[in-house]
Amino acid sequence: MPIQFALQGLTLWDLAHRPADQVRGPKKAWVAASFVNFIGPIAYLRWGRRNTPPRWPRRRRRSRHSES
Repeated sequence: MPIQFALQGLTLWDLAHRPADQVRGPKKAWVAASFVNFIGPIAYLRWGRRNTPPRWPRRRRRSRHSES
């Protein structure tokens, strides 16, 4: 049961933050599908999202050799 809630939470968070043009099909349908046991969230995470890079900024890595 906790896994089901985690999957649904991830799905709903992703739908809330992802633009509609990056979702296959209507967002409202995916929100409704997310309430269908494990199948809905897994289906969205597998087939509902378009393959696009994440929109959040990546962290800058520090070089191992600092210029001091």
